[in-house]
Amino acid sequence: MPELSDKNYGYPVDEKVEMKVISTDSLLTYQFPYLGKYLLRLMVNNGENFQYKFFNLTVSAGYDEGLAILTEDETGKANLSFLKTLTEQEIADGVKHSVKSDFFKDLDIKNPQAIISPNNKAIYISDDEGRILVFNQQTMALDMICRPEQLSNSYITSFSGYFYSSSSDKLGCYVFTNDKKVYRFDSNMGELSTLTSTSGVIMPYEDIQAEFLLKADYKYAPYIDYTNSVVTCPYSNFIYLKDYSESYKLLAVSYPRYKSSGYFYLIAELKEDPGKYVVIKEYYRWDKTQELNTYNLPDEPTISNKTKFINGKTYKDYLYYVYNNKIYRWDFQYKGMPAVGDFMPFDIPSEEQILDICFNSDGSKLLVVTYNSMRSTELKGSIYAYDPDTTERLADFEGVIHKAVDMIYKTL
Repeated sequence: MPELSDKNYGYPVDEKVEMKVISTDSLLTYQFPYLGKYLLRLMVNNGENFQYKFFNLTVSAGYDEGLAILTEDETGKANLSFLKTLTEQEIADGVKHSVKSDFFKDLDIKNPQAIISPNNKAIYISDDEGRILVFNQQTMALDMICRPEQLSNSYITSFSGYFYSSSSDKLGCYVFTNDKKVYRFDSNMGELSTLTSTSGVIMPYEDIQAEFLLKADYKYAPYIDYTNSVVTCPYSNFIYLKDYSESYKLLAVSYPRYKSSGYFYLIAELKEDPGKYVVIKEYYRWDKTQELNTYNLPDEPTISNKTKFINGKTYKDYLYYVYNNKIYRWDFQYKGMPAVGDFMPFDIPSEEQILDICFNSDGSKLLVVTYNSMRSTELKGSIYAYDPDTTERLADFEGVIHKAVDMIYKTL
């Protein structure tokens, strides 16, 4: 006789916990009213004695972990595609991977710009009308659409980081606009703010000079000013700023690895020795700055301030990036940047244009999203999965999505 409670996850169940009988059959068939965690109590009775057995059950919509890709078709209409990561049980049961792409079928969203899932608590998407659309990260259902007054003539081009908003169960994040403005987005109020730092550098967010916002899944958001070689990191109500211009000219910045411990990498040319560059491991509070090896800058660098770097497996600090439609891997702590042509031999079809790359949650798979304008089908985008060390192709899904604009790897 299975009994159910969603009010207590402890063991054992005390008499204060409300439970109800949901089945007396040997096969449990029950439609749970909400997503979430439940405690099940099974009474086993042989006619003479009985005992209780307890189980923790998680009910989900099937979108807990996977690759979420923000796309647009040839008319600019937005869509969201999701490639679910299968659980060990699903793999054992013979479940096949599939890409779901109809989340926006009833929504009128044009010209999407960016996507983020701050601390995996919600999904935010921006469009070129200045709107922010908030989706439930478990069901992918639309929760809210807002258009802050600051975006009457602009729109968000990138999101980063997260902070706890005015409601403790809601999260906000940092944003960057097409007119190079810096704001915090509070998802509880649906508003943008230009709060002033209470410590560190006393500066309104609106006065931060930046050309680029580094997307990070952490409680900070590095804004990069390449012209003046300055990096600014809002963190909660604090703003940390560092000016590198006396010693360095900033060339590029790397994305932190998934769930990083609060650091990122800067690639900078030495002012006192032009033609040489250094890799700097930097923490958002600038209390553990580490200057790594120095290298000669090649005549044709394979990186620029527009290069997106991603970190490899957690025990290796390789940087992966795309140059001239090839994927390069840089062992930057021991070697200079790869020369032109020294790319990794991933067998991506030559007619495919690489649009974006990322890792799954444990870094064991490199996910590559491409686009082939000559493909005869309506869906011209594809997804490839590789072993990042051996370059072996693990899976491919060709012609399954529209053209990718931005993407994230989400987990619960």
